[in-house]
Amino acid sequence: CIYRVPACIKDLKPKAYKPQVVSLGPFHHGDPELLPMEEHKRRALRHLLRRAKRPLEDFVAAVEEIAEPLESAYLDIGAEWRGAGADGGGRERFLEVMIVDGCFLLEVMRATVLDWKNTAADYAPNDPIFSHHGVLYMVPYIRRDMLMLENQLPLILLEKLVAVETGKPTVWYTFFFFLSF
Repeated sequence: CIYRVPACIKDLKPKAYKPQVVSLGPFHHGDPELLPMEEHKRRALRHLLRRAKRPLEDFVAAVEEIAEPLESAYLDIGAEWRGAGADGGGRERFLEVMIVDGCFLLEVMRATVLDWKNTAADYAPNDPIFSHHGVLYMVPYIRRDMLMLENQLPLILLEKLVAVETGKPTVWYTFFFFLSF
């Protein structure tokens, strides 16, 4: 489960519990200070789709299969994100955030591993996030934000995305990235 930090703790030092550069998941999504990273997250999604040679619909269908466990993983998520509404718009928005953020996270891990092995990634050499420079200077801040209690993604999401990308229902690939990252 991904919990919210209790207000009595957050009030002591609010900045310590707030992501600095990237929102992952629904809790901090839409925060004006984190909006600049949304462009990079969408670009990462496009790169992953192109490399996987799979349509976005395949990823959407796979994540829809696990929508309920994903929603359940976030405690106190709020009705605006759940599929229980009359139009189901909350679930659609929730799934979009899960797919975009999950693919971004996989691309960050991939860029870090590829950079570590001095292998060229399929991003521009001057990319602000996925280039060698980006991995050295931006990824540490992204890692910090990834570790924040309210700013995490369920492992089941990453496993599902990797399974669609690779066409293999294995978790070893995902764990390799985690260990390398």
